[in-house]
Amino acid sequence: MAKLEKNVHVTEYLNQNIKTLSDLREVHKNIKETVESLGQQLHEASSSLPSEIDYATQGANNTQTEVTDIQHRKDNLHHQVVEHVRNQQDVCKELEKVTTEIQQYQYYLAYLQLIEEVDKMSSDIQTAISDIQTAMLTDVTSNAVESFQTLTHVYHKHSGSHCKHLLKFIKDTILFWYKILHEKLASDFEETLKSVGWPMIGNTVKSPPVHSSQHYELLEKLFMSLLAIQLPQSVSDKQDELLLPLQLMVLPLKKRFKYHFYGNRKTNNLEKPEWYLGQVLGWIRDHSTFLTKRIQPLLHKSAFKSISAKMEFIRGMVILVTDKMKTDLQDIMNDEHIFSHLIDEAILFDRELQGSHGYPHVLPCCLDVLTAGEAFNGWILIEEKFAKGKMDLMLSSETAWQSQYQGLMEMDEANLPECAESFITLMLTITDRYKSLSNPENQLRFVDLQLELLEEFRIRLVQVMDKHDPLGEQSCAIFNAIYYLTEVLQEWNNSAHFVQLQYFRKQTQPCEDSVTDEVSGMLEGIFDASIFLLDKLTEQMFKNLVHYMYTDIHAHSHLYRKQRWNILPTTKDSLGLSINACEMLLVLKDHLLRVESLLNKPIFTKIWQRLAGQLNKMVVSEIIIPNQFNETGASQIEFDMCRNLFPLFGEYTQKPENYFRE
Repeated sequence: MAKLEKNVHVTEYLNQNIKTLSDLREVHKNIKETVESLGQQLHEASSSLPSEIDYATQGANNTQTEVTDIQHRKDNLHHQVVEHVRNQQDVCKELEKVTTEIQQYQYYLAYLQLIEEVDKMSSDIQTAISDIQTAMLTDVTSNAVESFQTLTHVYHKHSGSHCKHLLKFIKDTILFWYKILHEKLASDFEETLKSVGWPMIGNTVKSPPVHSSQHYELLEKLFMSLLAIQLPQSVSDKQDELLLPLQLMVLPLKKRFKYHFYGNRKTNNLEKPEWYLGQVLGWIRDHSTFLTKRIQPLLHKSAFKSISAKMEFIRGMVILVTDKMKTDLQDIMNDEHIFSHLIDEAILFDRELQGSHGYPHVLPCCLDVLTAGEAFNGWILIEEKFAKGKMDLMLSSETAWQSQYQGLMEMDEANLPECAESFITLMLTITDRYKSLSNPENQLRFVDLQLELLEEFRIRLVQVMDKHDPLGEQSCAIFNAIYYLTEVLQEWNNSAHFVQLQYFRKQTQPCEDSVTDEVSGMLEGIFDASIFLLDKLTEQMFKNLVHYMYTDIHAHSHLYRKQRWNILPTTKDSLGLSINACEMLLVLKDHLLRVESLLNKPIFTKIWQRLAGQLNKMVVSEIIIPNQFNETGASQIEFDMCRNLFPLFGEYTQKPENYFRE
């Protein structure tokens, strides 16, 4: 193939360059010159190639020589460095030792400088204290207060240091000067408070004295100075203390409180906790305006602008109350009536603080004393005892199964028995008493008590119901009570209060099964178990009552069911009610009227619908199917059903025939 292509190329060349034979010589000459030129070029290339290869080889040899030389130089330098390091090790060790000593001396120097700084600040405070009266009254940020603040900042800055003795020295210094500054400022502040009519008690409230602006200016300066020396939490041994000026404002009231409600005073009566609780509420009311208008603006100017002066004052009052309750609690718990009275008054006191004064429930309150340890167990026991006692009274009352609204209203509540309404009121009262407790665990203890009371009330209703026939007044009253109680519990189940408690219970007692089980458990209501038992009892009562009515009607329908429908004679007169059906329909009508008057409408609706279904089956299975009918018999039974039976149910539905379609 290649040879063929070559021949074609030669042929094309000859065709293009040789037109005549005379051109052949010229072509030969050109080809010869071309061959000679190519030969010359090949010769030159062959002669120059060895020289280039030699040059490249020489360059590689030179490079290798240089690399070897550099390697030798590197090895020599490495040996020199190793030798130098070996020679300098002793020097380095000595230098490291000197450096360590220098660092140690620097630490000592910083330690001494800090001590010197603390001593200097102490000297500054000492100098200012020599004329502290003038210093404090002329400048809020006096030298003494400024130096004291600097001292506390130094302590805070070095609080993470491992120099425990140094920190103790600074802290002791702070506490030393705090005591001195506190005594002086507190004395001046108390005198100034008196000059502006604090505390506002008795005549002071009725006719407050007139004060000059200088008194309030002095009050402001002292108040701000006291805030400035407020000990930080890292220094103070006491936690959650009141602001220092508020402590001093509470102090005169604290003295009065202890004077009247401790010791052998007649006002210190364990049976009358409302005396000191009422006194505290009165003090809060009397001082609220002054705290809001005079003290709160001062806090807004300070670093404590987020704190409410009124809430801080109330917190101080609550501390007085809780201390008093803790002192009396052991003696009070020995008498359940006094203890119960204390609980009632404490709940009212806490409710008044939160409702009238906006006291946050997250702050300490007097109920914290009653929800701790044995006191809380005693509270639960008293609540249980009193609740069960009230349950006994409401169920044994002569009017327990009567309605308070009988004849007064046309509502479902008209048939609600008194005991059921009283029981729901009891449950609401218990909820209202524990609803303000801040700890969900404590609230759940009361919920468990409510669940226990619900179960006991249900059992009591069953016991009473078993003693009466299903159509008796008491049985119907119990039916109404159970139905009403179920509706109330379902409503409570969806209320925010009980949903939150159930969520907390599920969080603290997580389900160990699958995620699906855990989610479904979260959706369960807190009263689901009680509702289930009540629904079960309700269904049983439906069955019993319908069965009782149906059995009675069935017994009075004997003649009607045994009637021979295929031999009824033809009559020209208009059809009338079968004589044998009269007794059955009268009994049915009496039962419907009685049940309607005794049961709530939702219950009665389900009753007559179920009864209609039972009668429908009876007519079909015991009258129509077993018998044969002539034309008169068919017309007669149609007349009895459509013109007499259906209208009895027509009082409750527009289309009673829909319930007799079989």
